[in-house]
Amino acid sequence: MANILITNICNQKCSYCFAENEFQKKKTEMSFNDFKKALSFLKKSGDNKVRLMGGEPTLHSQFKKIVDYSLKNKFSVQVFTNGVFSAQMVNFLVEKKDNIKYSFNINPPNFYPKTTWNQVNKNLEILFLFI
Repeated sequence: MANILITNICNQKCSYCFAENEFQKKKTEMSFNDFKKALSFLKKSGDNKVRLMGGEPTLHSQFKKIVDYSLKNKFSVQVFTNGVFSAQMVNFLVEKKDNIKYSFNINPPNFYPKTTWNQVNKNLEILFLFI
């Protein structure tokens, strides 16, 4: 499975993050055209699985378009996420429930402000209710 880092933008500051130095630089995201090229390369190589990573991939300005394009092109999609995303995003992910797998990177409760911890738990509850 290919890991594609679609953005270095993140909404957390985890001390152990492998991309910590990258986040201190300019915030960037992969263009949709570059993403399409990456998928084309994977398809030609016979790989039909893709893991969307970041930063926090759900923060990519075209995340929904990226997911829809991947699924339309018969890719198995896995999202590596910290679980901190909006209600609008969780609703989108629920719509795709049968077609997306997840890897959650969640810290202990004391890492987060209480509102963020509550948001993570609510997102997990909603997603797993439908998975």
